[in-house]
Amino acid sequence: MGLADDRTPGFSDQQTRWDRWRRTLRLHWGAIAIGVVFLVLSLVYNITIPAWEADNELSHFNYVRYIIDHRALPAIDAVIDPPAITDVCRSGEENILAELTHQFRQPPLYYLLGAATTFWTDADSSGPAAANPFRVWDPSQLGYNFALHDPAQEGMPYSGTLLALHMLRLLSGLIGLAGLLATYLLGLLLFDGRRSLALAMMAVNAFIPQYLFASAIVNNDILIAALSSWCVYFCIYAVLRDGRARSLFLPAFLAALALTAKYNGLVLLPLVALTALVVLLRSLRSNRERIVPVVIGIGVMTLLASIPAIVLLAYNKVFYHEFFGSYSTVSNSLPDLLPATAASRGSGVGYAVQYAFATLWGQFGWDTITLPGWIVAVLALVCLLAAAGVILFLLDRKQPRRMRWIVVAASLFLLATLVQSFAKSIGSLEPRGRYIFPAISVICYLLVLGLHRVLPQRVKLAGVTALWIGLLILAIAVPFAVLQPAYAAPSIESSAELLPGEEPLDVTIGGFAQLLGYRVDSQKLAAGDPVEVTLVWKALQPTPSNYSMSIHLLDANRYPRAWVMSHPGHGNYPTSIWQPGDVFRDTYSLYWADTAWEQLPAQALLKVALFCPGTGVVADDYLQVVNAQGDSLGDAVYFGRIKVHGEQPATDSLAQASPAYTFGDEIALDSVQLSPETPLPGQPLEITMQWQALRQPDADYTVFAHLINAQGQWVTGNDLPLTGGYYPSSLWEGGETVTHTHTLDIPASLPIGGYTVQVGLYDPQSGQRLPVTGRDGTQMVDDQFELASFEAPRFRSYIPMVVVTDDSAP
Repeated sequence: MGLADDRTPGFSDQQTRWDRWRRTLRLHWGAIAIGVVFLVLSLVYNITIPAWEADNELSHFNYVRYIIDHRALPAIDAVIDPPAITDVCRSGEENILAELTHQFRQPPLYYLLGAATTFWTDADSSGPAAANPFRVWDPSQLGYNFALHDPAQEGMPYSGTLLALHMLRLLSGLIGLAGLLATYLLGLLLFDGRRSLALAMMAVNAFIPQYLFASAIVNNDILIAALSSWCVYFCIYAVLRDGRARSLFLPAFLAALALTAKYNGLVLLPLVALTALVVLLRSLRSNRERIVPVVIGIGVMTLLASIPAIVLLAYNKVFYHEFFGSYSTVSNSLPDLLPATAASRGSGVGYAVQYAFATLWGQFGWDTITLPGWIVAVLALVCLLAAAGVILFLLDRKQPRRMRWIVVAASLFLLATLVQSFAKSIGSLEPRGRYIFPAISVICYLLVLGLHRVLPQRVKLAGVTALWIGLLILAIAVPFAVLQPAYAAPSIESSAELLPGEEPLDVTIGGFAQLLGYRVDSQKLAAGDPVEVTLVWKALQPTPSNYSMSIHLLDANRYPRAWVMSHPGHGNYPTSIWQPGDVFRDTYSLYWADTAWEQLPAQALLKVALFCPGTGVVADDYLQVVNAQGDSLGDAVYFGRIKVHGEQPATDSLAQASPAYTFGDEIALDSVQLSPETPLPGQPLEITMQWQALRQPDADYTVFAHLINAQGQWVTGNDLPLTGGYYPSSLWEGGETVTHTHTLDIPASLPIGGYTVQVGLYDPQSGQRLPVTGRDGTQMVDDQFELASFEAPRFRSYIPMVVVTDDSAP
């Protein structure tokens, strides 16, 4: 009797159920905490990553929208309407069109789930109206972004297409969480209920930055990762806990579902087959008489579970005449993986392994943003340590034989995923780390197992914990230290005043953009070294178009030696979002390229322009430039003076011997060579002069060579900037020697008499000649010196005698 007798029917069951839930929460609170942290981080990644800034995200999104709009799966060659483009430059239009339906060749499971999640949103398949076509060349300089973004239109609260996009990203996060649960349960199974190690497995999986990134974008890689983790779990469960034929249904079904999510789910088939073989052998050992029912049971379970994959493959065969749709080339690439072929690739295979490893941990955006190299190096050391621990575990005969075989199978499964990812990437030898996602739970198991085995007893758990805590710190840092800087627009300022070290330009381009000034980080560089150029822009008025910007590093002949073409702000601040009065600084690095006809030292200058890129048949359309007075400067602005030298600056110690002539206190003429040695009328006189800078000259001087007659009258001459202007004298350094070649054409019809060739230097801006002093200290008259003298001879004309014979004479 008592209170228990007064309880209503079922109350005891409810209390028991609640107690069971509380006990479960207490037992697995660590897994719940990891899951919550993972969801929060995936939302942070979701919000941080700009729209469409993940590999093929636009096409994945359009796949979902096609299903919603047409209530059917898209054909591989389906066509959808492109977004409306109001940009005069139609920036990146070809990139957008190529991306609209690129992923329509994928299996449909992820997109069906996405359609069921976002069918209610008011979205379309338009995507971005402008893209960045330059990112494929050098993302670090030209922008990591696929789309040109307007933060005012892409911010919260989301609506329409952006709401649907972020809802699909949230779906990816929930799928990623489901995969983590499978990893946790797998850890409990493999570590015999040791929750600390199972939690470590789950945490390692959760905080791998690449897994978080995949959980925050629209993609099917996260679905194949989750399904594969569950398939692996049920395979291990069938081997360790339930050896009956019916236990094969779930792993086989999940493998079939994985194949309908992405074709790299094929790697699960050998694993399921191996599990079926183990179940069969176990049944054979326990009861040979039941072998036939077991075989039939396995066959029935496998057949029923394979229905989703059978339907997909049949659909592909009927409509595309290939089981894998447009991926039919995968089977043709498998021979490339044969040892002989792989060996012929030499070091390329090693590079492919390094690439796959690095991008497994973090490859963001359009596969162009990666983790810093030192982080990848630390992770590589950890993995090598774990690999050593796995080997020790396999060699340890004290470990249960069954567990050692499971570790062997796990290692082979990981190797199979690597081989498959290589097959998918044949030709590039750049297998993406996300292609290895089917083995993500296995990777986490081998890492935790190996570290726990190889570390000393007193720090085993601490070492494993340090791994996932380190990954957690890395996962928290990535959005703020890696992703945000990659897509950050330049800082906007209100003041148009130039900073110290910046040179004024004050030109207007296209009527809407004012180039206030510039800064060059070094006025001297060696060939191959970078020169950092900062442009100071001011927006004068809005423009609806996205003009491209070009910066060229030119030699003195205005031949381009380096260039950058980009949308302003490294692609993150396109001209269509400029607001009047905004001032910002845009910095780029250029590298002087050597040529076969290289002459160093040399002068370099910069050229900047804004333009609409052309096409194969339409030329680039450059905007006009005017200066502060309104005078036209053409379609570009030229500025800057940079000295380019060889590996070492061409500076020698000042000559010990006295120079032939000295020009002020700036330049000395060390030697002169004439060809021919004596000038002759009608022949060009080539003068090779060896100059030496006594200090850095004040101006870009011009050398003159004048032919003067005996009466002191000018006959002919030739004025030429030193080195022809290729290396102006104001760039020379004290002690530097420079060769200048000058040609003076001697007229053929010179009157008889004496002539001299007079040489000197002058400043072309002022016309002022430099004073000339001879070796003995004598000041030369008229600030010139006599280089050569000769006499124009009297030429006698004559008519040769010609003897003509007449053979007909008698």
